Amino acid sequence: MFSLKGKEVLITGSTRGLGFALAKRCLQEKASVTIHGSKTKSVEDALAKLEHENAQGVVADLREIQNIETLFKEFTHEQKPLDLFINNAGRTLTGYFLQQETSDLVDLLNLNTRAPLLCAKHALTLMAKNKTGTIINISSNAAAAPMPLLAAYSASKAALSAFSKAFRAECADEDVRLFWIEPGAIATGITSSYTKEFIERYDGNITRLNPDDVAEHIIHIYRSDKLNHQHVVFEHFSATHKS
Repeated sequence: MFSLKGKEVLITGSTRGLGFALAKRCLQEKASVTIHGSKTKSVEDALAKLEHENAQGVVADLREIQNIETLFKEFTHEQKPLDLFINNAGRTLTGYFLQQETSDLVDLLNLNTRAPLLCAKHALTLMAKNKTGTIINISSNAAAAPMPLLAAYSASKAALSAFSKAFRAECADEDVRLFWIEPGAIATGITSSYTKEFIERYDGNITRLNPDDVAEHIIHIYRSDKLNHQHVVFEHFSATHKS
C-alpha cells in the first residue's frame, strides 16, 4: 500500500473542480501539495479555501512553453523531490468544428495535449533521479468514445491517452508508475462552457460526476500496490481497470 504521508505532490489545474478536490484529498492524506493555476487570484483564492500549512501555489499559463519550465523550476527551487504529479490542467471546446475559431483550437491543443506531454517529461526527469514516483494523466472518456460537437476536444484527449499508453514503458524503466484516467463529465466549471447546441443534443443524457468522488477513486488507485501503469475509466461513479 502506497502512502501519501510526507509526499511532495504537484497538481496542475487545481484551483477548482477535480484538481482542487484532489488537492484536498492529498492534504487529508498528510501530503505537501503544490497547486497550480493560470491566474494569481484563482491560486490565492484556492489556497485561502484550503487553509493548510502544507499547501503552496504556483501561477503559470501552461499554454506557453516557457511557463511549463517555470512551473517545475518553482517547484524544485527548494530541492524537494516530486513524488506524485497529476496532469490535470485542461479546457473543453464544444460546438460545430467549422464554427470554432482557430485561436481557440490552438489554445485547446496547447493546453490539453502539448502542455501535459511536456509536463510529463519534466516530471519523469525529476522522478528518475530517485527511481520512484507516480504520474497520473487526466484524460477523458471522450478519448475512447469521441462525440459529435466535441471533435477537437476528443482528439486532444485521445492524443493524451495514446501518449500515456506508449509512455508507460519509459516510466516503468525508471521505476515510476503511470496511470491515465478517463472520466466522464464532471460537475465542474469546465462543463459550464458548453455551447447551446451541445446542451440541446446531450444535456439530458449526461451524468455529471462529483469531483470529490472521482478524486477519492484516484487516491485509492494511487495507494494500491497492486496497480501499475493502468488505464482507468470512470462512468457513473464506477471504475474499470484495463492494462
